[in-house]
Amino acid sequence: MTTAIEHLINEWQSKKTLQENFVYCHTQARCVAKTTPFPADLDDRLAAVFVRQGIHSLFEHQSLVWDNVHAHRGVVITTPTASGKTLAYNLPVLQQLLESPHATALYLFPTKALSFDQLNNLTEIADKFRELHQFPPFVAASYDGDTPQSMRKTVRDNATVILTNPDMLHLGILPHHTGWERFFCQLSFVVIDEMHTYRGVFGSHFANVMRRLRRVSEFYGSAPKFILTSATIANPLEHARHLLNEDDIVLVNEDGAPHGEKYFFLYNPPVINKELGVRSPASVEGIHLAGDLLRYHIQSILFSRTRRGVEIILHQLKQRYPVALHEIRAYRSGYLAEERRKIEADLREGQTRVVVATSALELGIDIGNLDAAILVSYPGTISSTLQQAGRAGRSDKPACAILIASANPLDQFLVKHPTYLFGRTPEHVYIDPNNLLILINHLRSACFELPFKEGERFGDLDPDLLKALLSMFVQSGELVEKNGKFFWMRDAYPASDISLRSASGVIVTLQVAQGDRFVTVGEVDELSSYWMVHPGAVYLHEGQMYFVEEYDLEKKSVHLREFHDDYFTEAVKHSELSLVMQEKNRGSGALVLAYGEIDVTSQVIGYRRIRWETRELIDQQTIEMPSQNLRTPAVWFAIPELVANQLREADLWSNDANAYGPLWPAIRKLVKRRDEYRCRLCGVKENGQSFHVHHKIPFRRFANPEQANEMDNLITLCPACHREAEQNLRKKSSLSGLAYVLHGLSPLHLMCDGGDIEVNVDEDSALVDGETVIVFFEMVPGGVGLAQAFYESFEKILHDAYLLVSACECKDGCPACVGPAGENGIGGKVETLALLRLLGGDEGDGITE
Repeated sequence: MTTAIEHLINEWQSKKTLQENFVYCHTQARCVAKTTPFPADLDDRLAAVFVRQGIHSLFEHQSLVWDNVHAHRGVVITTPTASGKTLAYNLPVLQQLLESPHATALYLFPTKALSFDQLNNLTEIADKFRELHQFPPFVAASYDGDTPQSMRKTVRDNATVILTNPDMLHLGILPHHTGWERFFCQLSFVVIDEMHTYRGVFGSHFANVMRRLRRVSEFYGSAPKFILTSATIANPLEHARHLLNEDDIVLVNEDGAPHGEKYFFLYNPPVINKELGVRSPASVEGIHLAGDLLRYHIQSILFSRTRRGVEIILHQLKQRYPVALHEIRAYRSGYLAEERRKIEADLREGQTRVVVATSALELGIDIGNLDAAILVSYPGTISSTLQQAGRAGRSDKPACAILIASANPLDQFLVKHPTYLFGRTPEHVYIDPNNLLILINHLRSACFELPFKEGERFGDLDPDLLKALLSMFVQSGELVEKNGKFFWMRDAYPASDISLRSASGVIVTLQVAQGDRFVTVGEVDELSSYWMVHPGAVYLHEGQMYFVEEYDLEKKSVHLREFHDDYFTEAVKHSELSLVMQEKNRGSGALVLAYGEIDVTSQVIGYRRIRWETRELIDQQTIEMPSQNLRTPAVWFAIPELVANQLREADLWSNDANAYGPLWPAIRKLVKRRDEYRCRLCGVKENGQSFHVHHKIPFRRFANPEQANEMDNLITLCPACHREAEQNLRKKSSLSGLAYVLHGLSPLHLMCDGGDIEVNVDEDSALVDGETVIVFFEMVPGGVGLAQAFYESFEKILHDAYLLVSACECKDGCPACVGPAGENGIGGKVETLALLRLLGGDEGDGITE
């Protein structure tokens, strides 16, 4: 019998207006359950509880977890969404709690909502156990920022299963472990859910928190077993071992759960301006498709990347489909907990037919069996894409998921190369727990928690480096050494100085006015603050958009107000790079690729305002923030002279210096006098610093200097505005086009955010004897391994860049490939393609092959 979802898919595929937008369909065949009986050594009382819940056997992967845990191995589980990972880790934990009534377990979740959902699950099991056997087998409780102070001692003294998050463990439990003696003495299990979220800076901090946890546990005589769960990533076993500094961990990734047939569509919105490459907004298309799902009474979820996007889609859906007003809901952070619980219950019971959500519903909260998922733009990683798509089809019925591409280069690459999504996953998770900026404060926290003994290890940190750091703390008066032990001497509470989300120790607070006072809503590290929350910036916090009204440099505080316009901002930075050390190099086609450490001195000199949906540039504003210094790993390469000559011969090279002719000094004076010695962009008057004269239409576009130097083509600019104007021109060149697309595609390979990395065109570079080079570097002091991964994956990224640019339908550059064409229509697409071919980008294998 044909289901409603199959009827609708047939309708979509028969509509001529939609056929060309559904660019790809991946079909996942129906699979039956692979089950095994309950383990012979499973406590009969526990088995009876699960039978009462309708569970009469285990899936094969759940049995594998049981077997490995009972063989005293750590386990990482990477089976898909809705495969029963929760039961897989609960079963051995609950068995241990029955066998040893004083045993305890620690559950770590990345979000409060997930913790609350799992607490409900454990409470239901405990209630059923009490109903059958007249006594509770365990006491489960949350311990996080929402736990009332009056309840905290009760939780510490009585709970056998604690559900918390990394921040509370770091700030509220480990530094106060003496109040948790009962719990740590009997700690038998640590469950780490959604392990893939611990990557980059956050993951590097988390690994150090795990070092501290193991150290405290060992002090109290316990050696807990670890069970971890993760979405699909390329290196789950390696990542688990790196997080825990533990080799005896096994991977369980063969799914034994049943799944219905699933259709996963890639949808590219229609082009509405072919010359500029502008497509219909992804949100508009998502609303159209959601309407079809409503019409067929198909329960579905729409994912949007921001809270504002959620509210806009919700508003437009309710306007367009008033008859379904009470069946359309939104779900995001910022709602009251009771409100979110009500929405979750309505979804499970089928009273809500369409829910519009942020990634708050991406993780494993129980919302029942949905039939369709619409992803309004690429979520940023393959694991998030699969998690969100996995929200549909949580039973053995047919289901569908649709990824609607935005104008972003990542989205456009994916819809043109679907094997990236459905072939193999190239995404690795990277962390560096030994990054000194991250490590040092955790080492201080560890010293605060317990004295360090001579010869004691801290994860895999080099013993000589550990000894040197402890000696440094002794010299600074933070520690005192006595009888081979290092004791903390200060009153300071070092954990309070650490934000698990940043590498820098200096924190800038973000405050929003509420009545006559300011309330802190978040924080960023100082290094990131200059480009994230400069005056005039649009800042997103938990999906809510805020406008930055004031940045107090002395108080390290930023004042925000809620913002509801349809644009975001992008900082314009000027950077100067210097070489610290080149560690290695290798050949790559015509290039020599170098890896090493550089110093980056950068300054935010302005910002662009860009429309959310179309990514059109509205305008550019000028500001001047303090300069900042960053020492970080980098990869760089210069364009060989042979390649540059070939581009020159084809008139496709625009990076040589110009010869403006003998009359140029006199012309400059005339132009500056005409403009009254003021910058024509920002209006600043020349005062002690000589201003520049800029060609509006590039000099090299003219046959001779006389035509190029006509007064109407010249304007006076201050140095900051001139740097930006020249950068805009370079964006129309092959080098800037290549840098743009490399930056756009690198997050696909490196599983990072675009803000974690930078790709610059560095003219007259100190890295390669004054040549023009392209430089990839990390935005984290000391790095977390992304530059090394770029160095190793360069050929794949280059090849995929060629595939993306060559397949783009725009005329001469657009936001989806080498960047938008300039006001004179000089985009740089042809130049960038020529450069990619000469560098070998049209050869070799990318991740799509």
